[in-house]
Amino acid sequence: MSLLRQSSSKSGLILKSVALASSLILMAGHTNSRPLAEKPGWGADLALTAGYNQKQSQFNVDDDNSITQDLNNSGKKTSGLMTFPLARLDYTLESLKTQFFVGNSRENVGKGEFQIEFGGSHQFNDNSTLTLAYFPELPFIGETWKDPYLTGKVREKTEETAQGGRIELKNVAGSLLDVQYAFADSEIDSELSGTNLAYLSDLDRSKLHRDAFYQRISVDHLFPLSANFMLKPGVFYTRANAKGDANSSDEYAIRLQMIFRENRHLLTGSATFGHLKADVENPVFDKKEKTDRASLFALYKYQKPFNLENWSLLAIGFLGETDSNIDFYSRSGLGIGVGAAYAWR
Repeated sequence: MSLLRQSSSKSGLILKSVALASSLILMAGHTNSRPLAEKPGWGADLALTAGYNQKQSQFNVDDDNSITQDLNNSGKKTSGLMTFPLARLDYTLESLKTQFFVGNSRENVGKGEFQIEFGGSHQFNDNSTLTLAYFPELPFIGETWKDPYLTGKVREKTEETAQGGRIELKNVAGSLLDVQYAFADSEIDSELSGTNLAYLSDLDRSKLHRDAFYQRISVDHLFPLSANFMLKPGVFYTRANAKGDANSSDEYAIRLQMIFRENRHLLTGSATFGHLKADVENPVFDKKEKTDRASLFALYKYQKPFNLENWSLLAIGFLGETDSNIDFYSRSGLGIGVGAAYAWR
């Protein structure tokens, strides 16, 4: 659900990073020119990673971060063990040109978009592929604080849910160019931002409301530089229209993905750099939020360990840093992990 602007809950950096790596685990090496499946019928992909992560964010809902003494810091640094499973089930028609799926979509490889989707893809005669997908509103997938600006007391948690969809045309007219439009509608069950700050007016508090509608347009192009090495640069623009104007924003970002494959070895990764600017001043800080973010992801995958068909062993690493002109919104995270993946066809 990386379409959602991180300042909505600002708690998803690590989760999104793990999901990105896990998505790469499931689908890495899938290129624009490959068919949807090698044979018709059912197929499935499963992956599980386990490891260590460290994060720092005011919107991290870890109990150790539930109290902040002031609003001029980016929260307490927390760490711990993590596990993250991903799965996908699909069915391909006899023509091998149409496929229906549920789970994590391979079209999201290297993009960090890990929502559970229901959708379908169709490959045309020119090898371009159209995908339509929808992800429903799923509870218990995200939490945030009811009032993140409460100081000196324990902040209470609330659920953040979202639903949305996307349409993507890959390998447009055989050109290795991908174009995608995605949207998401996010709602916070109990939105109390700013209610504990007596100096804010009702108008000020209304500017802090985090329910929002997000839209993203992205363009990527695959460049096969050799039989073993590929680069995929891309750009995207994200518009957030929030109920509170201080959480409405424009974000511009660039992304570079790479894939290297040789025999049983696969190394793949992604680097993203973006800049976000809010529409109006945040009344808590009397500043308009401006944020720069950078993230790096890497995955090493060893296929057929001990000559076990359909199995893979893997190692992952990720690092993310967000630097805001408002310290309260700065955040960071890192992690490493190992795991296994299984593909059934």
